[in-house]
Amino acid sequence: MLQIDLSALGDSEDQRRYLNKMTAAGVHGIASDVDVQTLVAWSESWKQRAWARKRAGKQVPTDEREWRLLIFKSGRGFGKTEGLCQWLGHEMARLPNLIGHAVAPTLNDVRGTLFLGNSGFQSLIPPSLLYKESWDEAYDSTHHELLFKNGSLIRGFGAKDQGGRLRGPQCHAGVGDELREWDRPAGNLEFVHSNMMLGVRLPYPDGTPARAVFGTTPRPIPYLKNLYKRPDCIVITGTTFENMENLSAGFVSEVMTLMGTQLGKIEILGEDIDSEDFGIYKKSWLRLWPAGKAFPQFSFVMLTMDTAMEEEARDNKTGKVDYSACAVLGVFNTKQCFTAGELLKLGVRSKYAVLLCDFWMERLGFPELLEKTRDTYRKKYQGRFPELVLIENKASGISLRQTLQRFGVPSWPFDPHGQSKMMRAHVASPLVKQGMFFVPESGLAHRKGQFRDWCEPVVEQMTTFAGEGSIEFDDAVDAVTQALLYLQQTGTLVALPQGRLYPDADELEEQKMREATAIAEREKRGKVSPYGS
Repeated sequence: MLQIDLSALGDSEDQRRYLNKMTAAGVHGIASDVDVQTLVAWSESWKQRAWARKRAGKQVPTDEREWRLLIFKSGRGFGKTEGLCQWLGHEMARLPNLIGHAVAPTLNDVRGTLFLGNSGFQSLIPPSLLYKESWDEAYDSTHHELLFKNGSLIRGFGAKDQGGRLRGPQCHAGVGDELREWDRPAGNLEFVHSNMMLGVRLPYPDGTPARAVFGTTPRPIPYLKNLYKRPDCIVITGTTFENMENLSAGFVSEVMTLMGTQLGKIEILGEDIDSEDFGIYKKSWLRLWPAGKAFPQFSFVMLTMDTAMEEEARDNKTGKVDYSACAVLGVFNTKQCFTAGELLKLGVRSKYAVLLCDFWMERLGFPELLEKTRDTYRKKYQGRFPELVLIENKASGISLRQTLQRFGVPSWPFDPHGQSKMMRAHVASPLVKQGMFFVPESGLAHRKGQFRDWCEPVVEQMTTFAGEGSIEFDDAVDAVTQALLYLQQTGTLVALPQGRLYPDADELEEQKMREATAIAEREKRGKVSPYGS
């Protein structure tokens, strides 16, 4: 009999069910010649089809270099699901007693796409390789499990429904379909993916390392973009056009209506669209403070904070501590820092603007949050201490503000008056669009024209935020938005009406003086006299 390592299943009920099935089947450790021939024929047939198409074998994960993650990032219809299902099916069939995890956005997707779909396990794996050589016997639709004749097992999980269940079970290999849809609500992608990959750790009997294959249509999610950059990750790109001959006419007709649009770049061409095309704040609106230019003498410095929802600062779902974010903004007179020509080039007409001076975003319990805030308040920025700490008037922010005041730190509550985060960002967006938000430029030669590293989280969030749930974390953008609104409400920052260029207060006063002087000069010369005969 096969030596079955039940501990990898991580659940006593699962262990008993698995052992009972294998005992009843009388599985033996050496595959029959027929099974070997079936596996070889299936593998060769798949490779021929994969290499015969325009995709030129892209769907077959490479063994030419070491990898732990392989991601198919492509347009609709490329064949992502088929590629990852073929890979996991072959892995489970070629060696006995392996465990594979298959994850899709929901349990319905697990069943309807990965197991029973047109590109799923049922349509791809020869029945003779399955338990009792029957799909109906091998597939447990209640527990989303597929058992092979050789003792290998594929277990299905829904990212939205069962992300927590992936914390314990181990496996030799895993696959995940449509990664971008796991991130609902925002942050769920990181939670589920990290749980899954921690479980992908069992070594193969033949020495093959544990690894996983994923498929997704692009979406500007920070965690997803960071996965692409991992040194142990291979990213395979592709388009809908590469599999056009195998797609239904109805699907092709529908998806081609998106061609030429921003959505079409994602859904057809599988391209990553720059974040500024999605966020309420656009990256082109942010102004760079030149690297070689000294910071200005600020007329006002403030801390603006978005604190964790609960004083204990712990997310009940993930078990992680929520983030608290703090940005330091310095208000300066633009006309004292730039010439008229420079302001024209920058597209800045307002008298005042703000410069991002400092930023941190950390998971802190309340005592640590209090101390971190006090430390930031004690710092000088261009020789000036912060005059104010602005904190949203909610949950732990209320306690933080009250405690800070007892320590003599001036703090002010920000009340959103029932406005959503998205609405607040829209209200503040004209200030950013009209050049009132500056971010320091990197001083490194190879990063000329880019923001400093520590500013990237702020820029990333500001330019990807499109409303609640649109990004993984929105603490930084929320902190900046409330500061802009506060400065707008106090009259420090004033957005000009769109469509016409109105002068600011100083220019209006200068214009009135010029008009009055001109009238006086004309009257002096006697060319204008309303009472003359």
